[in-house]
Amino acid sequence: MRRIAALAPVVTLFHAAVVGGADLVVLCPNALATAVSRVGDEHRAATGVGFRLVTGTAGGLASHAAAGTAGDVIISTTPAVADLEARGITRRGTRAEVGVIFIGVAVRKGSPTPDVSTSAALRRALLEARSIGYADPARGGTSGIIFARALAQLGIADAVRDKTRLFAQGTQALDAVSRGEIELAISPVSEIVVREGLQMVGRLPADLGARPSYSAAVLATTAAPEAARALIERLLSDSGRAALAAVGFDPPDTR
Repeated sequence: MRRIAALAPVVTLFHAAVVGGADLVVLCPNALATAVSRVGDEHRAATGVGFRLVTGTAGGLASHAAAGTAGDVIISTTPAVADLEARGITRRGTRAEVGVIFIGVAVRKGSPTPDVSTSAALRRALLEARSIGYADPARGGTSGIIFARALAQLGIADAVRDKTRLFAQGTQALDAVSRGEIELAISPVSEIVVREGLQMVGRLPADLGARPSYSAAVLATTAAPEAARALIERLLSDSGRAALAAVGFDPPDTR
């Protein structure tokens, strides 16, 4: 198993919109980056409040927030955000569940698509694949943590170890697939459907627990709590839900 070094820091600047020097800083997992960027643009047009979207793995972002990284809003897995609230890293009463997403399997566009519709079929596909890539669980990538657990549940972690490449972020695994460097990549559906050159084979079976929930909250470090709360409310609005649905997220109450 090879680990691929990060090409950039775990937390990287994704988008910036400066309006009167009063940007909101949003710590956002890669899985939600496209949807949150769209919602943020809409919010800026409606309110004049700018934003800077900072992306990384969900676990990495939560760790940065806990270490004191300044910001206004954090989005991470629901358990991680609940933990931050309990520790006083976020403002109590501001946590809101945003949605749930399946973890998907991707191949290069035009490549054969194996059956992954059941746990047995997925097990067979992984054993037959020439190479597999996913986010390094040690770096806090939600999809990597879930997939590593799935490999253990399927009883094939050792069998696929030598043909597995671990990436700092799941998006890097997807890029490697699109370049033809690896055959299969595992990443949130929302990261797969927005990339050119990829084809989604299917979603990891539900019995493998592959449907994480994400939540947002206002960080205690914010100097603009009301503006931060308003951005979260925009994310929970009908237009926000539509932006999330467009990249494969389901509402929280559909689990």
